[in-house]
Amino acid sequence: MHPKKIQGKHGKPSKGQPISVSLEIRSANRSYSDIGDYKDARSSAQRIHGPNRTAIYDIYDLVLHDPHLFGIINKRNDAVLNKGIRFVKDDSQVEQMEEFCNSERLRNIMEEIMWQLQWGLTGFQFLKGKEFKQYNIPRKHIKPDLGIISYEQSGSDGIDYTEDPLIWVIGDRDDYGLLMKAAPYVLWKNGNWADWAQFNEIFGMPVRVMTYNMHDPQSKIEAKKALSETGSALELLVPEGVTYDMKDGKGSNANGELQNKFKDAINAELSVLILGNTETTTSSKTSGYAQSQTHAAQQFEVTMSDMIYVLNKLNSPEFLNILKSYGYPVEGGRFEFESEKDMKVVKEHMIVISLAKKMGTPVSDDYIYEVTGIPKPANYDQLVKQKEEERQAILKSAQQDPELHNRRASSPGAQKLWDKLLNGFF
Repeated sequence: MHPKKIQGKHGKPSKGQPISVSLEIRSANRSYSDIGDYKDARSSAQRIHGPNRTAIYDIYDLVLHDPHLFGIINKRNDAVLNKGIRFVKDDSQVEQMEEFCNSERLRNIMEEIMWQLQWGLTGFQFLKGKEFKQYNIPRKHIKPDLGIISYEQSGSDGIDYTEDPLIWVIGDRDDYGLLMKAAPYVLWKNGNWADWAQFNEIFGMPVRVMTYNMHDPQSKIEAKKALSETGSALELLVPEGVTYDMKDGKGSNANGELQNKFKDAINAELSVLILGNTETTTSSKTSGYAQSQTHAAQQFEVTMSDMIYVLNKLNSPEFLNILKSYGYPVEGGRFEFESEKDMKVVKEHMIVISLAKKMGTPVSDDYIYEVTGIPKPANYDQLVKQKEEERQAILKSAQQDPELHNRRASSPGAQKLWDKLLNGFF
């Protein structure tokens, strides 16, 4: 059963106001978390009865401060966000939608849809009115098991979003995003950084060892004074006759390489999780051209999957109805990404086209436009006619020039130019 839509001291936001004005928004808990905290938070989020994502989302917020994780997520997102998008109807672009397709508003929505893959949930509120206005709903307040936006981040009272056509929530009850898999690796890496810092602090500077006569208290005082006046490096004061040996593990980890390898291994696992590969972000010692090409192809497949996912959401009845409520002409149309050309493939095609023309094989101009992706001019027929008239004028003038015939007979280069002119290459 859903709770009552409006309960307690909170009130439903008035028209023109975002839902967040009625919520008790709290800052994320960014205190130190370890694997034990992660396991408890995961169990709380995955409970059958009364699941609560508050703690796990606080950990998500914490691990996103890791530069490598944040960087590869943005890299995956940008691969989709930087693609051109348009709205088409009957295979023709709808000009009235062009401004919206190029707007920051649509880009923000697409970005949040991409982030939903990491968090498991995302939600939007669209305000009534002529102007398109959208707010992101705080994720910790979205309760997919209850179908509400809760007033308190851990509460069960709130606003029923299942009956509001201007509230759009994406994500399933059992979807916790890729960050649930990434979080433990970042927490391990945070602990590794702490150990590495301690290693550098202890062994990064030389250890000063001074001995004193245990039977002479004054010598101990003088030795201690000497150490304190000669810097702040690690210092040890040992009585004479006492054997001192620091078991520091430097025999197997003399320069901190153990921590460095652990960090690199974690970063590689995170790259595989988010991007599907490692070589498009960092280069391994054994990597080569073939391996990097294989990894690039793997990431391309991930990007294609993300593009399909984003289009499915943008073309969903929920979002199209929201756009329709603002007066956008979306009836019978759909969003699609603009096709992009692989310049390596285009170059290969152009070489073949050039060879075909040299052999005298006719090649359709429409095929060249299709292969290269160059837009065909609106006045194409007029330009072709004008070009042919110029060629005929040059040809006529050349045929009447007796010197040209003499040069053709004596120069292979001149003959080639003449052949090109006759075949329409100029």
